[in-house]
Amino acid sequence: MHDIQSLICNALADLAEQALIDAGISALDASHYMGIIRARARNGQTGAAWQRAHANCHGNDHQMMVQGYLDRQEEGQPVYRWTH
Repeated sequence: MHDIQSLICNALADLAEQALIDAGISALDASHYMGIIRARARNGQTGAAWQRAHANCHGNDHQMMVQGYLDRQEEGQPVYRWTH
């Protein structure tokens, strides 16, 4: 894990989660959403990373990429779980 990933997972996410709770967000919701941020930081999967990986596997088929985005969004999958 890179230094920035470690910083996000081990320090900043905890601070942000507590700040959300302090701002009136339920602890359950804060934990859920910060869990997604932590997972994205751990595996480095962002929308842009997914696009690059998709293009590496499927070439420049942009229609397929957009359809992949739509399918995954409709399924409610967080980006860090997306495969190409």
